[in-house]
Amino acid sequence: MSIGMFENVQFAEQMEEQKIYFKQGDLLLLYSDGITEATNPENLMFDVAGLKTVITQSAHESSEMIIGQINSSLHRFVKSEELQDDATMVAIKMK
Repeated sequence: MSIGMFENVQFAEQMEEQKIYFKQGDLLLLYSDGITEATNPENLMFDVAGLKTVITQSAHESSEMIIGQINSSLHRFVKSEELQDDATMVAIKMK
């Protein structure tokens, strides 16, 4: 479901607006479920644990490099260039 695209009272009742203050070096990563739910030939999911591992290993890199590392790791994991679902990411790293 797209957030904020349409007025939806039931959905709005479940949302809470909060402010988050970032510090230098913080990373905000927004991603679709196609990343964490990608499966390998053994039918195991990449999962949040796989994503955290890549972020931990590449946290010192730029946001572009982090996304590149996630993509590389994801394709190695699924052992294919084709993913079963969309894999959308946006990374913002505070300078």
